[in-house]
Formats: sequence, C-alpha cells, structure tokens
Amino acid sequence: MNATGDEFKWEYIQTAIQSNLDLIERIALVALIECYDLLKKSDSLSIHVALIIVGKYVLSGFGFSMLEKINSEDGWTLLGFKAVYALVFALVSRIICGGVFSSKDSYDNFLEAEANKAYDRELKKKRD
Repeated sequence: MNATGDEFKWEYIQTAIQSNLDLIERIALVALIECYDLLKKSDSLSIHVALIIVGKYVLSGFGFSMLEKINSEDGWTLLGFKAVYALVFALVSRIICGGVFSSKDSYDNFLEAEANKAYDRELKKKRD
C-alpha cells in the first residue's frame, strides 16, 4: 500500500529485511545454546560450540559497529553484509546442531544417562 505515494521509503523495506535477518540469527543462537546444553548434560566436550557462541558476540558486537561507521552511506551494502553473516551463522548452527541432534545413538545415550541419574537419586533418597 502507498508504494507510489510520498510516504513510501525504502528504509521501511530495509528495516523489515533486517528484522527478519535478526530473527534468523537469534533462532540459530538458541539452537547453538540448546546444543551446548545437551552436550554439557551428556558430559561430552562442547568447547567448540561455546567458542562459536563467544565468537558470534565478538563479531556482531565489534564487527558490525565498525562496518556501520565505514558504510553508513549505503544501507543496502550493510544489509547485504548482514544477510551473508546471518545466513553463514545459521548454516554453521544447522550443521553443528544437525550433528548433535540427528545422531539417535547420542540422544538415546543422553536419555539413558539422565534416567540413570534420576534412578540413583531415588535410591539415595530411599537409603537416607
């Protein structure tokens, strides 16, 4: 609506696209945190997931603030960089989480370990 009127500005489209990219980035971050939590509960080494999460905050905190100062004139260029960053981060998250959650054996081992811990707690309560 009002695409031909004076009220239409391309900044609105850029803001909408940037909001969708932020949503993709946040969903990928939540997936990585879930992977980290699952690996931590199953006593697996999860330092690589933690390093990716920390690296994401370093890159998005410092990297894009510097990029905005350099390319403040062209919003589409900045949006393109953000799109590439969000999609690469989502792809990395998908690969890592796909490996963690798709291996049924590791998930079954996690569930078995959780059940064993709960059983041990119940036995300890009965003894006390």
